Amino acid sequence: MDTMDAARIAKQLVEKGKWGRLYNVVGKGNISLSEFAAIAGVKLSESGKEVQIFNASTSRLEAELLVPATEETVKKFISLKR
Repeated sequence: MDTMDAARIAKQLVEKGKWGRLYNVVGKGNISLSEFAAIAGVKLSESGKEVQIFNASTSRLEAELLVPATEETVKKFISLKR
């Protein structure tokens, strides 16, 4: 998720009066470094041996607002940098 999406989500939650609740303000879905590199058209010089995956539930946030997909955010970021 980029900072503009995070700011939009925070603003919308405030406007909806959603005080006192915790939300995981993260993009929907995971993406690996190798997937990121493939989207960017970059070859990684080495691959990691240890993979760590962190899953944060977006269900509470999705019940309130549109949550951007991580992969789509990465694609948008890459296209802006080209």
